[in-house]
Amino acid sequence: MRLKLLTFPVFALVLIGCAQTQPRTDTTGPSRSVDPAAVESLARDFEQVAFTDVRSGRTIALERLRTPIYVQSDAPGLPHPGWADSVVLSIGSGSGVGIRSGRSNVAQEVFGGGFANGFYVDVVSDRRLANIDAEWHAGGMLDTNVSAEAHLRRDDWPCLVTSFAEKGGRVVNFVAIRDSAASEQRNRCLSREILGFMGLHGAVTTPGSIFSDNRPAALPNARDLAMVRMLYDPRLEPEMTAAQARPLLPAVAADALAK
Repeated sequence: MRLKLLTFPVFALVLIGCAQTQPRTDTTGPSRSVDPAAVESLARDFEQVAFTDVRSGRTIALERLRTPIYVQSDAPGLPHPGWADSVVLSIGSGSGVGIRSGRSNVAQEVFGGGFANGFYVDVVSDRRLANIDAEWHAGGMLDTNVSAEAHLRRDDWPCLVTSFAEKGGRVVNFVAIRDSAASEQRNRCLSREILGFMGLHGAVTTPGSIFSDNRPAALPNARDLAMVRMLYDPRLEPEMTAAQARPLLPAVAADALAK
């Protein structure tokens, strides 16, 4: 079965564009009291998730995918209408970040519309997944220098993700998920890939987190969504190092927990 987005130009693989924002000048505290231990724990986990690349283990500067974000949710392989919508809704409504899903063409919404970045999601067979890079190349959607081979060898992870962009840092991220993955795996895969591209690349050991391998959640829990709110807090700026952000994290964490 062919993917629908066959009208894409060939995009060059680039780093995700991040919005540059100015730090907030107000220093007002959270609207309600929060447990200091919870604040400390959240700030520590956020630093691990936002400033560490889980694949390489390297420390990185803060990245933040520009919003609003659009997710095309009508690919033919999806398990049922509304599946991707429910995952996107769990992220957007819980965090307050501008992300939504729909049935219109993601390329038109991102490169010709009002969205800054986007995702195209499909669920495919293992046989098709093994050749998905060639399929996307043949459709004129991917740069010919990109290979999915390294991702496909990760048998413990049901996703393949390839990111492409045009001028101006607008990015469309293609997310292919194995149809052999269980329902919870599919949910976790899509959640983790969206959140990873948004800027939360690392992992934690906290049980029940979408970012943890210790009893991982299928969808982001309330604490995970608080980290999304921290990521988009204007007191934190793209390209900040962990050392620069660390003094700000307790206040940012307290506000994120109080919302």
